[in-house]
Amino acid sequence: MTTNLKLLCVFAHPDDESLGNGGMLARYAAEGIETSLVVATRGERGWSGNQEEYPGVEAFGRKREAEVLAAAQVLGLRQVLFLDYRDGELDQADPVEVIAKIVGGIRPLASADIHQRPPRASLLVSPSINIHRYPLLFAG
Repeated sequence: MTTNLKLLCVFAHPDDESLGNGGMLARYAAEGIETSLVVATRGERGWSGNQEEYPGVEAFGRKREAEVLAAAQVLGLRQVLFLDYRDGELDQADPVEVIAKIVGGIRPLASADIHQRPPRASLLVSPSINIHRYPLLFAG
């Protein structure tokens, strides 16, 4: 019997998938594990350069989105889902809504039953800024 292993990672910002986790994600993807990514924000407020050169929230968000999509391709990730929260405002989001969006990202990965634990689906949740506040609760 062949089991298709799946891994879904949930992070708050673009680059969280690469910094500290990139090697692991690339290895699992290279081993044939269907590896996907959920990113809560586009990191549009994460500018660390000269303020005069800041391109603005929308333009910087598009740049960060392009960066995470490029990183996902290099890492061998199968899909990337953005939850579309504004960087710095995730802590103000409705927890029920956040959970529903994350579950929406998980459902297509589940072979049959979302309640099952590995090896069908694995979940790595970043402890980064507020995304860890939202436990993944699944109702029957």
